Amino acid sequence: MAAKAAHTTEDAWPRMLDRWRAAATDLRGGNQVPEANPESCRLNSKLSEPQQRVEEAYQALRGSGWPVEALRCWTLYWLGWRLPECLRIPIGVLTSVSGVIEDLYLTPLESGPGELVEHPEWALRQLGQTLLDTVRQQWKGQTQRSVLWWLVPRGSPIQLDGPSLGAAAATGFGCIEQDLPYDRDCLITAIVREDGSLEEVGGEKQKLEAAFGCGMRKAVVAVSKVRKQTDFASLRAIGMEVAEVRTLAAAVEFACRLAGGLLKYYHMLVGRPDANPAAFVFGHKPSGVLHPARSITARATASWSAEPR
Repeated sequence: MAAKAAHTTEDAWPRMLDRWRAAATDLRGGNQVPEANPESCRLNSKLSEPQQRVEEAYQALRGSGWPVEALRCWTLYWLGWRLPECLRIPIGVLTSVSGVIEDLYLTPLESGPGELVEHPEWALRQLGQTLLDTVRQQWKGQTQRSVLWWLVPRGSPIQLDGPSLGAAAATGFGCIEQDLPYDRDCLITAIVREDGSLEEVGGEKQKLEAAFGCGMRKAVVAVSKVRKQTDFASLRAIGMEVAEVRTLAAAVEFACRLAGGLLKYYHMLVGRPDANPAAFVFGHKPSGVLHPARSITARATASWSAEPR
């Protein structure tokens, strides 16, 4: 409807927006809704691409106070919009017979008030309410940005539920807020309490075994009073580094320390004066051989965290 309206006369879109606003008022029982601003709803007649016109249509709605990021994202996606780079966070899942690995993908969206948006192709997947509530709770606790999220199995899709992806989701949203990459060679499996402390989850060993089978060599679990010292001995013996931590902050530090340290190093290099380059630059000016800091951050984040495309 937005794309069709965008190709009509200038006054058609504000009139349609007013009708939608009136209908929304009725649906909400007559409660006050944001007033339409006709000036902010006029479309640029020079735009020709459907994606551009839909973008401006939703910008007009956003300017009138509507939370439209999810609708905008879904519309553009079905028009062929290519998703921006995303973080890939592995999560462990326990089935009746073994552990399996799925990937939580997080893509920060551009603008508007913060919304948590489900990927249009995965919105109808069978996900338990506890899992959905856990993802939303960690999003609210870590960032105010709009984020698109979805889960991709590394095998046959299964029905998912439970809070055990809480620490992984919280770490991913925190990385987006702080512009940090995530080391996808690391599995985090734990529940996050309200005070930021971690709680152990069931099936830890099976999940870590599945992670090792997928090539991961690092894992974070919560400190436990009942876990035996030998529980992870077999995994450690074959080269898996298992960190037992008490807080979410410690989990983030473990999962992001190497990648985050590299980014800090890149920023330091970029900030050096041209008259004093690092030795390995071989006399060239840093400004001539190094990308700007933000570009380096984006490139390093993409290469470390995102799914190759």
